[in-house]
Amino acid sequence: MKNLLVVIFSLIAINSTGQEKLTLISAPKIHNDQFRTQTDTIVDVVYRGNRNNSDRPDAIFLNGKFTKGLILQSLNLQLIDSLYVKKEDIEIENKKYYAQMYIWLKKGCTPRLVSLSDMKEKYAGIYKLPAVFLLNNEVIKGNYDTCFVDESYILKIIITDIRNQEENLHFNLVNLLTKTEENITKSKEIRIRGNFE
Repeated sequence: MKNLLVVIFSLIAINSTGQEKLTLISAPKIHNDQFRTQTDTIVDVVYRGNRNNSDRPDAIFLNGKFTKGLILQSLNLQLIDSLYVKKEDIEIENKKYYAQMYIWLKKGCTPRLVSLSDMKEKYAGIYKLPAVFLLNNEVIKGNYDTCFVDESYILKIIITDIRNQEENLHFNLVNLLTKTEENITKSKEIRIRGNFE
């Protein structure tokens, strides 16, 4: 046993003498944004897809009628009486859809479906410039003539005039906020800015 200890200490001494001290540097492990600090040097780049830019879109039927666009994201879900999904491909207007979703609303509920192009013309000041639409802070990609939203479920339209002469950019950023509980709560918040002592 004594000889074994001598051999182990000898190996440790041989490995440690005459060698340069090795320091391992590892990148910080960040598992959640809340642990980030002002001194972090790693930049997160996030590319976000879009909810209506799917490679495998579903055909949505509202009260039996085929509907294009963002109807599910802009519809008051409390108005839905029943919903049925049929996992079967269907082709409509030369476009393939990979499932069929049938939404039936409660009696007397009639959404006011309007295209984003019509919204652009309807609300003063935004029809003259190109526009980028957002729905609840998420960019909407697609044809604004065929993207429909339920106008009666829109709480607020926030229009931001974007100008950047160096990049030769001038367009409107149009954010449609729906009447979700979260958006309604935020709309009632009062923000006070200033220097208080």
